[in-house]
Amino acid sequence: MYEVIIDEWGEWHVAKNSDGEVTSKLLVTPSQKWRDENQPDVSVPQLPTFEEKLETLEQEKLVLQLALAESIEKQEIDKINNQLALAELVETLTMKGVL
Repeated sequence: MYEVIIDEWGEWHVAKNSDGEVTSKLLVTPSQKWRDENQPDVSVPQLPTFEEKLETLEQEKLVLQLALAESIEKQEIDKINNQLALAELVETLTMKGVL
């Protein structure tokens, strides 16, 4: 057996067993209050503006330029250290009479 109940949320069909206990509830006609409180969030995410995207790209460009400059500096230091090591090796070999 079921009965119809109307409350602030709308019209419900309520099924009860022989003891009168509610076994299920079905919202048949939702009220405006139910619709207002159960609306899915359909907000559209905002895409970045052209200016925001340009600023982001400029910042990334600066980071990459800095990384490139640091890499070039390290390579130059490594090149100088290698030249010094090679000069020391030549000097050592020359002093020992190998060259």
